[in-house]
Amino acid sequence: MLDQQEMSNRFDFYRTVFGEDRMRSSIFPDKLWPVSSYDRKIRGLTERGFKDPRKMIASSPQILGLSLENIDEKIRGLTERGFKDPRKMIATFPQILGYSLENIDRKIRGL
Repeated sequence: MLDQQEMSNRFDFYRTVFGEDRMRSSIFPDKLWPVSSYDRKIRGLTERGFKDPRKMIASSPQILGLSLENIDEKIRGLTERGFKDPRKMIATFPQILGYSLENIDRKIRGL
């Protein structure tokens, strides 16, 4: 069981990152990650050249479940496939991080 201060910290951080609207949904503080986990992910995305990782996470929360190594692999893979600015592409469409490189290859072939 979380203490009151930790619950408050998680709610405050989540509200800051995701906005008030998401707080109205059925979120339970013990289901939220510790603030340090969010901080590590935001710091890691910033270190990888993303200018607004909070916005990316807000539009595609599944990013939180990806390892930074997975994100590095996706950047390398997109670069190898000829994308000139994969970071900009990911920032614009963060959902692409959820696609496998094989899936991206199929989409490219289809185009």
